[in-house]
Amino acid sequence: MPRSCAALLLAIGLLLAFAASSASAEDAGGGGGGGSVAPPPTPKLPANLPGEKRERFRVILEGSSRAQRVYDIAGPAGGCSATLHADISEDARFGGGKGVTMDFIRFKKHGHTRYVAQRAGRSGGSWVKTRAKIRRAASGTGQLVQSDPQTPCTTETDDLSRWPGCGRELTAAAFWLLKLEDGRIAPRPDSISGTTSPDHCGAPPSGSAFSSEIGNLSYAWPAPARLPFRRLPLRKLFGTTHTFELGFRSHVLERGGSTGAAPLTGAFDDHGSAALTLRFVRQ
Repeated sequence: MPRSCAALLLAIGLLLAFAASSASAEDAGGGGGGGSVAPPPTPKLPANLPGEKRERFRVILEGSSRAQRVYDIAGPAGGCSATLHADISEDARFGGGKGVTMDFIRFKKHGHTRYVAQRAGRSGGSWVKTRAKIRRAASGTGQLVQSDPQTPCTTETDDLSRWPGCGRELTAAAFWLLKLEDGRIAPRPDSISGTTSPDHCGAPPSGSAFSSEIGNLSYAWPAPARLPFRRLPLRKLFGTTHTFELGFRSHVLERGGSTGAAPLTGAFDDHGSAALTLRFVRQ
């Protein structure tokens, strides 16, 4: 390949990488990834706290998430005219299997009632290891076409639906935490699970002039749209109810705007949503 062509392709890749990476920066509830190392245990609370009451439950977590990205960029690049339109979606279903056994503890501190959840046994913490089934699809086209007959251009046409990984189902693991705050509870993905999605559908094949960053969806597994806090069902937790459920549903989150660097510029639009159910079974 002539040096001018190689330089051109490198410039296009770098500019598209800049554009995509700015579009996929993690915000509240954004990001993705998978992990296999358990979060470090938190110190266990001592026994016989003032006003202490402990209740033990098996907690089962089941959820689903959806992430979408529409991405467009275009502009001149040497003797080429570059255009890309991408429409990428990801659906994930995840759960914690048979669940984990947790203690929910109520106690007094400085005259105020506090609530803590921690795994029963030696490990402490309030994390749940989940496994997800993830499927992505992509559509759109990326093209490099000759625009200046006096300047070399290596033409390229990509069908995004044929890019690696699209249409197949992947399995990945990640850790979620049960976060308790001021008498409220919310499931949260643990940061140890990383920020790179295990599903690479949306990334071009090796040798393409387009950047692999295009497929970094803002709300991909395992950190989808953030779920809201809900009030702890205290009467059920510290009463006699044997089994109950608590549901969580996010808003449909969106982030987008202009992207790219001259002469290649464009726009992106990301959407994400999630829903999750916690099932409590008294032990």
